[in-house]
Amino acid sequence: MGPVSTQKMRDGELDIDAPLVERLVARRFPAWTELPVTRLRSSGTENAMFRLGPELVVRLPRHPGAVADVTHERDWLPRLGPGLPVPVPEPVASGEPDGDFPWPWSVFRWLDGANPVAGAVEEPERLAKELGGFVAALRRTPTADAPRSYRGGPLAGQDEATREALARLAG
Repeated sequence: MGPVSTQKMRDGELDIDAPLVERLVARRFPAWTELPVTRLRSSGTENAMFRLGPELVVRLPRHPGAVADVTHERDWLPRLGPGLPVPVPEPVASGEPDGDFPWPWSVFRWLDGANPVAGAVEEPERLAKELGGFVAALRRTPTADAPRSYRGGPLAGQDEATREALARLAG
């Protein structure tokens, strides 16, 4: 794996690196101080993720707009997981703001696996069937008191913001 990009994409985005995560873990969870911390390559724009030893992953919001997701994940992943046909991230511990990092953060159980790559999936029909089963199971999960999502919905509603973002990326 090559270097991980640390380019900031949003206003208010913090510098988050392995030494910061090591300090946060050492103060909040001293039993894990000796575990190695390695930044993970991610295409995500909301969170920075760091492997913590062989069984854990630390997930920290990168900017103020991602902070609310931390508590939603802590509350909802344990509720959603039992009804789903595959493992989902399991919250293990909750980090709190301190002098080095102003927002809550979380530690999850590590899930082995790899993201599918278009054109390189060995059994695409199996993947499609499993994905369909996952979505069907998720839709059966009671979510009456779930927080409103800011993702998804009709694509037409994203047109203007998408065009603006593309214009800013010109060149």
